[in-house]
Amino acid sequence: MRTLLVTTILLSGLLLGSARALAADGVVEGLLPPEQRGQIEVVYVEHAGGDFKPATAVMDQRNLAYVPHVLPVLSGTTVRFQSHDRELHNVFARGPDHRVLFNLAVLPHMQMEETFKTLGVTTLTCNVHKTMLAYVLVLQNPYFAVPDAGGRWRIRLPAGRYVIRSWGEQLDDGALARGFPVEVAAGGDSRVTFPSP
Repeated sequence: MRTLLVTTILLSGLLLGSARALAADGVVEGLLPPEQRGQIEVVYVEHAGGDFKPATAVMDQRNLAYVPHVLPVLSGTTVRFQSHDRELHNVFARGPDHRVLFNLAVLPHMQMEETFKTLGVTTLTCNVHKTMLAYVLVLQNPYFAVPDAGGRWRIRLPAGRYVIRSWGEQLDDGALARGFPVEVAAGGDSRVTFPSP
């Protein structure tokens, strides 16, 4: 009975702590204008304080294409490359400074892993199939979102002041450099509107 009571108290404390953590979070969200849907591929927080634990992400090769076309990840994330095609592929990666990061052959149904630490855009191509193209966007924090088909995006993050930015392969330098300050209140919702080009 005593063990059950202690367990119940511990679980209650964990649940209360989780509820408090969620209450300390807020949300920033937005709806892209119709002309920017498909152009803005990632919405992200430029910088956020905290210690973040990278996870593992997957970049697939299917039907002679990289899937997904754009993969946003936290710096330090290990990306598993895999192929479901019957054809031979390779992954040719150039970093933000255009230096070659790696060039690896990918046999059918083979997997390999690479860790991405340098912030910015890494471009992926395939020397065997020239139409294959993808991007890994390496970010400082895990607060990012990929807009849905309707242009909606939503990021849950701790309360505070942030700058929201966007990335897309079709965006010009002006759009990529533009930041939108936002203040996120605990338990509240904030909105960011990207202006029409």
